[in-house]
Amino acid sequence: MVQTGQKLPTIVLWWERVANVHIKKLFIREGTVKRREETQMEIYYAYLYYILQRPIQHAEKRATLNHLKAKIVKLHNARLAR
Repeated sequence: MVQTGQKLPTIVLWWERVANVHIKKLFIREGTVKRREETQMEIYYAYLYYILQRPIQHAEKRATLNHLKAKIVKLHNARLAR
């Protein structure tokens, strides 16, 4: 890896040693975040379906559904903000 402040003789060497590495790390990080959010979303929707199927009190069901809805909206908004 090239040390900070070190000069490279050509733009091609700079691209190969510095830029490509940073771009790759950026895409890996973004992919990790996206997969984590998708997994969370799947879990929330599965739990939502589970709650809808359970025979529990209406007030408890409504509170749980509102809580899950808030989490889902938060994930959607975070995805749109990027």
